[in-house]
Amino acid sequence: MTTRFWSSFCKGAALGPRPQEKVVPKPFAGTLGRPRHGNRPETRREILVGVVSVGVFIALLMWVGATYGDGSLTQTGAIAAVGVIVVFVLLMAGVGYWMAQQY
Repeated sequence: MTTRFWSSFCKGAALGPRPQEKVVPKPFAGTLGRPRHGNRPETRREILVGVVSVGVFIALLMWVGATYGDGSLTQTGAIAAVGVIVVFVLLMAGVGYWMAQQY
C-alpha cells in the first residue's frame, strides 16, 4: 500500500502542476468598433492638403522649366527654381503649422 501511495504521489510531483490554458493575445484586439486612423475626416484632409501642396510645387517647377528653358535651364531659370523650392518649403511649414493648430 505504501508503495502504491508513494509511486502515485511521486508521479504527480514529477509532472508538476497542470499547465493552465494559455491566452494568446490577438493583434488589434481592442480596435474593434472604433474607426481606424485612415478613416477619420482629419486624416483625409491632411492627405488632400499634402497632395495639393506637392502638386503646386510640381506645377511651379514645370512652369519655370517652360518659361526659362529652351532645352536647358538659363541662369535666371535656376534662380527661379531655387525660389520655387523656397516657396515650397515655406508653404509646407505653413501647412504644418495650420494642421497643428487644428487639434
